[in-house]
Amino acid sequence: MSIFEAGFVFWGYLAIYIVLTLAYFGWMAALNRRESRRVRDHRENG
Repeated sequence: MSIFEAGFVFWGYLAIYIVLTLAYFGWMAALNRRESRRVRDHRENG
């Protein structure tokens, strides 16, 4: 394996890891926002 191939694989895995991490945190933030909105609506309605 050449240095270029090793670097390409490394940056490819790094990019996948970053994308998955950002997607995970974005998903959790969306869930937390939806949960907090639901709780706030409950508090206002009841």
